[in-house]
Amino acid sequence: MVVEYKRANNKNFGTAFVLVENGKELEKRLVVGNGFIPTEPQNWLTEWNEAGVSAEVLDKLPKYEEKTKKIMNSSSRNSEIVG
Repeated sequence: MVVEYKRANNKNFGTAFVLVENGKELEKRLVVGNGFIPTEPQNWLTEWNEAGVSAEVLDKLPKYEEKTKKIMNSSSRNSEIVG
């Protein structure tokens, strides 16, 4: 689930702050351009802050995690639009 996307005016690509299912846990990852940035799961907060995540997203992160888990456990998980 993309929780925030930022793109500077002078760039052709942006940074996406995403939640990704990794087995039974959710990982907080960064996507720049068309690929994941190599990150350390335990350093996600530092990495997200350095990449410019908003305070609003950090405040709402538990809600986004809950929503993502609900989607991943849903019977409509493989639908085109699930949430």
